[in-house]
Amino acid sequence: MSVYEYTKLADLSSSSSASKINCYGIVSSIEKEIKLFNPKTKQDQWQLIVQLVDESCSEKQSITCSLYADKQSTVPCVKRIGDILRLHRVPRTAEGFLGGRIGTCGFHAVVWDSEHGGSLNPRGATSANYSSNKDEQQR
Repeated sequence: MSVYEYTKLADLSSSSSASKINCYGIVSSIEKEIKLFNPKTKQDQWQLIVQLVDESCSEKQSITCSLYADKQSTVPCVKRIGDILRLHRVPRTAEGFLGGRIGTCGFHAVVWDSEHGGSLNPRGATSANYSSNKDEQQR
């Protein structure tokens, strides 16, 4: 099993110039999932924008993450503030924003329920090929 390095959200603007990162975040805000027309592909796509925080963020700091999918069924299953979102190989911009098309170049997401005492099993994943070890579960 691969061991992944996870970037703290507060380090995004000052971290290396890596164009893709792995991170965990707690959803602090959710915008309504919307359907858009993609002029490049001439097909509809879905967009979900969330704000993420983690233990490294200051009180008023959050990171914007725009998630795109070709089908509504492949949008990460974020349902409420407090949900835990793990992003692997998520593209980042020079400004520190995160986002991209799910499934492109290995970019995938896993969502865990925010309910205290909830299952360690994810509510949803954009790929069947994900894993989480004990260290990750303790995060």
